Amino acid sequence: MFMAERRFKAFDLGGHQIARRVWKDYYGKVDAVVYLVDANEKERRRKSVSKEEEVSEKVWTSMVKVCVL
Repeated sequence: MFMAERRFKAFDLGGHQIARRVWKDYYGKVDAVVYLVDANEKERRRKSVSKEEEVSEKVWTSMVKVCVL
């Protein structure tokens, strides 16, 4: 994907439990993460934000910028 003459590579990793197992494999290869939250369902939003906070405390995420939308 190109935007303003910059090249971006994007991965859609999914948020379910099995998909989260591979997240750590990608953090070392990226400069930033855009974490999308389904804001339409309150309970799902709470769980998703909680999970992102838990993941962001891991050592392998310390050098990656995260944007939560």
